[in-house]
Amino acid sequence: MALFDDSEFSSELPLGELFRLPRKFIKGKSTADEASLKAIAKQLKVKGKNISPIMVKVLAKDSYEAVLNTQVLDAAKIASLDFVWCIVVDDGMFEQVKLELGIKEPVKLKQINICLASESEIADVIALIKSQTEGFSRVDPKTVAKSVVKYRNTKKPKSLKFLTELKCGIGQAKLPVLANFFAVQ
Repeated sequence: MALFDDSEFSSELPLGELFRLPRKFIKGKSTADEASLKAIAKQLKVKGKNISPIMVKVLAKDSYEAVLNTQVLDAAKIASLDFVWCIVVDDGMFEQVKLELGIKEPVKLKQINICLASESEIADVIALIKSQTEGFSRVDPKTVAKSVVKYRNTKKPKSLKFLTELKCGIGQAKLPVLANFFAVQ
């Protein structure tokens, strides 16, 4: 007879609580550079545990996916730690964690037709690009939008290249980024 009845235990871990989980049950890979991972691994070997918990989502019983602090997971592997401290989250909790940590994900937009878009729509998209992309810090969204509308009143754009002629801070190097947001139709 078994000491414990399996029905007494739930395979689901309570959300938002700290657990020590076997590293081998957690999937995930970080994008951290090798030097950073080695530095973290060195500290993990000294302490014997991670201080910053890995956020994981449950995939199945004894199967998890790391969604945050994946560099700690990779470093724990280098440090040969069998267990890591984790917090189990669901999608809603993960969104809250990202909000609390100030993690912003790029906003995805459908391409808009620059030949038909209003001045305010163009300015809003340029402002979004400016907030998400390096190299656009000197671009004034309102100036670009006014210049586009003024150009459209006299000529019909055939490609986005016309933006480089407007003297509004848009050069050839910025066109590939703009092509992700604007179309000429």
